[in-house]
Amino acid sequence: MHSGGHRSARDLGAQIALWVCFGLAYEAVRGARGHDRAAAFANGRSIIAAERNLHSLFEASLQHAVGGLGALSDAARATYWLSEFAILVAALTWVYFRDRHLYGRFRNAVLAANGAGLVGYVLLPTAPPRLFPSAGFANRLSGQPSPKHPGGLIGFAANPYAAMPSIHAADALLIGVFLAAASATVLVRVLWLAWPLWVFFAVLATGNHFWLDVVAGVAAALVGLGVAALLARGTPVRLSRCCLDRRLVRHRRAGGDGRLLGDRHEADLLVLQTELTERERVAPGERAGPQHGHQRSPSGRRPDVRRIKPKA
Repeated sequence: MHSGGHRSARDLGAQIALWVCFGLAYEAVRGARGHDRAAAFANGRSIIAAERNLHSLFEASLQHAVGGLGALSDAARATYWLSEFAILVAALTWVYFRDRHLYGRFRNAVLAANGAGLVGYVLLPTAPPRLFPSAGFANRLSGQPSPKHPGGLIGFAANPYAAMPSIHAADALLIGVFLAAASATVLVRVLWLAWPLWVFFAVLATGNHFWLDVVAGVAAALVGLGVAALLARGTPVRLSRCCLDRRLVRHRRAGGDGRLLGDRHEADLLVLQTELTERERVAPGERAGPQHGHQRSPSGRRPDVRRIKPKA
């Protein structure tokens, strides 16, 4: 395997290790706080009272209405089970191999949003609406815990009182934003932007969240996007090989017109083409020498090729 392959394998391994460590720490902290049952139900009743005062406690009616529609009810339950882990992992993996720079922002946003959610679980443990039959809700989600908290290791890791904020809503919004950014066609972008709306509906219709939980989840996602934007400031844009290929192919199919590349100018396209040509010319494992790389200034730094204007 070439050195580039070793670097890619090491990076992939580092990303997997990062997510495993984060997941274990996240579940440990989340589960440790999940035993405060009295506070969780008190906070849940406070949310019910707040929504009643706002004349917006509609979740029980929505749950019963969707429960009578077999296919829609099954789709909502499946979405609740799959959206938080399976679809999130699939989305992160796809973006990782498609555009490494965009993946970095996606990863940072998810980590920050889930960190913000963890703070909410610690400070405000909240029972989900399905555990309040007195308010008209039903605990119909198969496999979910009963109002009595289980014991043992499973009871420690599981937290049935982590409704505020809704991390399902937060992660769904981030998935929609970043997968829309990584998609090439307008239709696919629109579908991914609609994804968080469907997840919002699913978590409400299954009785797992109040709408105030969803609003708090959206706030957590915005925190994640803000942190990712701050971390990306001053970071040079590094495009993966597949990203270079994709953008250059689209450029060439457009007959040299850069309009299909969004906000990239012709100078940026020349830089991309130069980098791609240089990669194809240099043998694997070798570094580009002076004849292949950019000319260095007397100070030893490379000129900022992004500021070079193309010749007319």
